[in-house]
Amino acid sequence: DLQNPAPDAASMEDVAQGPLFYRIAVHMLQRPTYRLWTDLLNSYNSNVNAPESYSEQKLEQIDSFLDAILATECMRVAYHYITDVLGFEFTLPEFKEKLFTMWFKLHPLHFPIIVPGQTLQRPKKGRKDIELPEVDVEFCAGFEHVFLGETEIHEGDTVGVILGYHYWLKFFLDEIVGRVNYLGSRYHRNSHAKLGAPFVELKFRWDKGDQTFLKKRGSFFVGPSPEYIVAAASVAFFETSTPELAEKYGWVPKRSNYVTERNV
Repeated sequence: DLQNPAPDAASMEDVAQGPLFYRIAVHMLQRPTYRLWTDLLNSYNSNVNAPESYSEQKLEQIDSFLDAILATECMRVAYHYITDVLGFEFTLPEFKEKLFTMWFKLHPLHFPIIVPGQTLQRPKKGRKDIELPEVDVEFCAGFEHVFLGETEIHEGDTVGVILGYHYWLKFFLDEIVGRVNYLGSRYHRNSHAKLGAPFVELKFRWDKGDQTFLKKRGSFFVGPSPEYIVAAASVAFFETSTPELAEKYGWVPKRSNYVTERNV
């Protein structure tokens, strides 16, 4: 239920009296890939400045999740497309290793000095309160950014920001327990999603303890399975792995060198 368009990006006004989701087919959460995805929900600290690490149990859960999604039809199609159409040469076990690197390998948050190319964001120009770590501290993973979301609050701010958080089911699960509050839709002026596609652009707040974080404009497709998100994003990754492929498949670069320097 989209309800009303949200006001100015900085405003915390709630113009949506009800939740975004009314109900979903909860029985689907018993499917293997969904069940194994939920096992990973507590694997990360959303604070972008908190170092991450994996226990042996979490690594086993990640391995089980990758095995489960690789057994699905959409991941088989993605694998054959990447190898047969795009021309990448690797076996299915090698593809699994690449998926781990893309989605679960922990890497530093800021990259200008530490590891060029491996980042989810850059420090804002002119910020004086951000200190880059002098060592290779592992803060982030692609899975965390896309499926779960991250939070950041700067010294002196009363409201933090939400990074990533692009999965509809995570939002639904957070919404039903009151962790997030849907504040209204925030479609771009020319967004085709307003025509009825299962795509939501929204504004919401995320309350964690005594801190509040705001997503001024977020977005996600409604309904895709975890394996579909991994398959689609992985195909996009390989389609943009060289400038030649990106041009051939109609991609317009927004950030330079990110894909080509990930060493995947």
